Amino acid sequence: MFTDLDECSGITTPCAHGGTCINEYGGFRCLCTPQWQGPTCQEDVDECLDSPCQNLGNCTNKEGDYMCTCPYPMHGKNCE
Repeated sequence: MFTDLDECSGITTPCAHGGTCINEYGGFRCLCTPQWQGPTCQEDVDECLDSPCQNLGNCTNKEGDYMCTCPYPMHGKNCE
């Protein structure tokens, strides 16, 4: 008979950047926030691939976020 170790029960979680640790038999998995991906949520998602900037705004991917540089007179998170 095997005993399963709960990798999610410690003070620290193996999931980075606010990911939720889910214990599974023989291991764990992480549910990542939308800005992060990978087995332990340590890989940045490139939000610019979805073209969030409107009105010819220029998208710059940042760690865990993105930034739009807007042409005048546009402004706002997505140059709306």
